[in-house]
Amino acid sequence: MNQKKDNKWQLFLILLMAMAVVGLTVLSYFNHVESKKKLSFAENEKETFKKELNDMIKQNENLEVENSAMAKEIADTKAQMVSLLDSINNLGSNYSEIREYRKQIRDLRRENRVIALQRDSLQRINIQLANQLKQRDQRIASEQTKNAALQRDNQALTSRIAKGSTMQIDDVASKAFWLKTPGQLSQTTLSEKTDVMETCFTILPNNLLEKGDKELFFQIVAPNGQVINPTFETVVKGKTLVFSKKRVVNFTNKTLKVCDSFNLSNATMDNGTYQIKVFFNEELVGATMLALQ
Repeated sequence: MNQKKDNKWQLFLILLMAMAVVGLTVLSYFNHVESKKKLSFAENEKETFKKELNDMIKQNENLEVENSAMAKEIADTKAQMVSLLDSINNLGSNYSEIREYRKQIRDLRRENRVIALQRDSLQRINIQLANQLKQRDQRIASEQTKNAALQRDNQALTSRIAKGSTMQIDDVASKAFWLKTPGQLSQTTLSEKTDVMETCFTILPNNLLEKGDKELFFQIVAPNGQVINPTFETVVKGKTLVFSKKRVVNFTNKTLKVCDSFNLSNATMDNGTYQIKVFFNEELVGATMLALQ
């Protein structure tokens, strides 16, 4: 009887131990499976984190700005990303660590997005400023073109007024005479007989020229280029002008016939063509030629 009880007790202990072994085996199996799941989850999260960080780093590197403060902010954010990327390999399978990394990546993504928006806003402002500067430069160039054209018109007008306000003469003609007897002149074409040369012309009305006495200067140029009877000298634009005679006329803004004669009895008269020029305010206003044989 006692022997049967002992056998039953032993059998119970054996079954109990077998069940404990089975339980421990099952528990160990489930722990192993859970551990593998955690490890696989952690590895997947690591790869996801790495991809996100690499993408954000590339986006960060593409943010080209000229603003020094923003450039420093971009560099600092990139440094945080690189540091976090380097530390991912040391990340374990602890859920709290993974959550902390996810939070840091989320914060960096948000910061990167804010920087991108600021950069885009700054670029839009720079483009607007560049367009405004371009428009201003175009307006300035247009005004300069208009001013240059206006200045040319003013210069042309000034030139026309200056030309219009000078003495205007017409019908300039010269003749040579020889003195037959005192007080009696006879026209000639021979140089050796020429004692007097007479030049006549007509002064025309000009509303731009003030009325009053006006000085006219005459220049008789011999065939050899020398001025006959040099009497007056003046310098015009660095060039010396020599005149043979001066004549004062009273300008009344009416047509006026003027004649003047030049005593050449003491001058050496050669054969050839003589130029007779009339100047007013040191400007040539009329000329003619006279050929002597």
